[in-house]
Order: sequence, then structure tokens, then C-alpha cells
Amino acid sequence: MLDKKEINHLADLARLSLTDAENESLQKDLEEILNYVNQLTEAKIDNLPDASVGLSQNQVRKDNEPLVNEELADAIIERFPQKDRRSLKIPPVF
Repeated sequence: MLDKKEINHLADLARLSLTDAENESLQKDLEEILNYVNQLTEAKIDNLPDASVGLSQNQVRKDNEPLVNEELADAIIERFPQKDRRSLKIPPVF
């Protein structure tokens, strides 16, 4: 159970100035949060599947053949107002 001194210390760390009513309200809220976390630590998770499956594998599709339409690319480059060879020049964003 959190006491008023601990709540004041947490408020000081967070640079908060609390009234007595806010202190009591925060004390109640934090106790409810900590009780809920304690309930979570007691949950049985022995039979749950491994959640990390798939994280170690590359999920990006492989490109078999690049989808390049040279004629279309040339037409776009031809019509672009500012270019340097095959690079298109655009105004700075910032």
C-alpha cells in the first residue's frame, strides 16, 4: 500500500504539485493499477503459444522480377522539368 509520503515523492519526481485531494485520488488510482499488475503476474501462461514466432523470420516478400517499364520511365523523365540524367530534381521540402 502506498502512503502519502510515497505519493509526494512520485509527484516530486514528476514535478507535480498536488493538493491533498489529488494526492488521495492518485494514491487510490495507483493502488488499483498495482493490484491489477499483481493479478497479471499471477496469470497462468504455461500453455500459451510462443508469441515471438515470425519475428525472427523475414516477412518481406521477395521480388522475383523487378516491375520496370522502361518506356514509361523514359516518358516520365522526358516530361519532368528538372532532371540530371535519370534523376529527377525536386525543390527542397524544408
